[in-house]
Amino acid sequence: MKKIIFTQLLALIAMSFVFAGNSKNKFQQGYVVTNGLDTLWGNVALNVEKVNALQCQFQVNQNDSVITYLPGEIQSYRFLENGNMYVSEQITLKDEEPKLVFLEFLEQGEINLYFYMNATDNKEYFFVRRRNESQLIRLEQNVTFIQSIDGKSFNRYDNRYIGQLTYLLSDAPSLRDEINKTKLTGKSLKKLLSKYQALTSESSPVIFASSNKNKVITDIYVSAGASCLTAQLARRGVSNNFIKQNDWSPLIRLGVNLRYPRLSDSFGLTIALDLAQFDKQWHDDYSQRNLTYKTFLINPQIGLHYTYTKSVVRPIIEAGCNISIAAGTESYATADWNPQYFEDNYFTDHTNALKLGFFASAGADFMVTPKYAISLKVGYAKVYGIYSVENMQMCNLSLGFKF
Repeated sequence: MKKIIFTQLLALIAMSFVFAGNSKNKFQQGYVVTNGLDTLWGNVALNVEKVNALQCQFQVNQNDSVITYLPGEIQSYRFLENGNMYVSEQITLKDEEPKLVFLEFLEQGEINLYFYMNATDNKEYFFVRRRNESQLIRLEQNVTFIQSIDGKSFNRYDNRYIGQLTYLLSDAPSLRDEINKTKLTGKSLKKLLSKYQALTSESSPVIFASSNKNKVITDIYVSAGASCLTAQLARRGVSNNFIKQNDWSPLIRLGVNLRYPRLSDSFGLTIALDLAQFDKQWHDDYSQRNLTYKTFLINPQIGLHYTYTKSVVRPIIEAGCNISIAAGTESYATADWNPQYFEDNYFTDHTNALKLGFFASAGADFMVTPKYAISLKVGYAKVYGIYSVENMQMCNLSLGFKF
């Protein structure tokens, strides 16, 4: 059991280092605007929001050395592929000294909207500024912990930002109800300010970062195929005497892959469920008995997923931890020499329904449209009994649909 756990941890640690290495300094085409208003074209590192708020990593060409700009050293920087734009601004947070940061520019219009994630506590802040004015206003929502009578505590929000928005947009009284419904989120604020723009200006607002590069991408797989199962079984009471048997089974596979492109276009998390059945009858020469073993296998899996996203045919590699749950297990023995002989629960698997192990798979997605694909995969999994020497191996082939 310790060997199983150690193997799984070693595999996950190795994959995590690969993932982390791929995620760092992920450069996209973009540009930097200097304090002298010169534009430098090249590649800019797209990291998570709180990292992009602290620094801009820039290189003119792919093989050039990386230049790191801090807030105040440049005026702004932007990514061409997904539209994110960051500008140098001085802000003041509650109970903190003023500091220079890169604010993410979400919307430009009569009222400009900015976003900042604080690296210290991962809190999100939103700022607004009226066009052609210098004052930067932080939208406030203070939290107070309230102790109830029965001893339970809950958060209370003062929603002060509602009053700030009401004053700021006072020249559009028809938006009063809309303001009261607005949440302190980027989506809700952009919706409100776009409506204000339509009422007060003939021009449309400029929306930055509108692509899927700023969202978690979810791919759902539904597949069917075949599985070659190899079971190592131990006779009950004779655990050192093994029987190995093979069987073919239909395979149903359901899976979800999650990717956050700001971390990596290629690496993500995979969660899957494999369903198969082992159903075999055979004659055992050692015991001179006819043996039957039936079980329905439910195999949840979780691991890391890699895909190359720049082509129509997209290679896939997956690996991680596999749990196997045996349901409805039957095992018994009969004898030709004694029609009355019947021994139930012949194998120890009845008391060891849960097994742990690993899985690995490879294949490709054949993109039919930018969103939908036909998916072909081959896979291998092996699980071990937690309290026994029994194990199960699965070689899978599946064809399915990704959407």
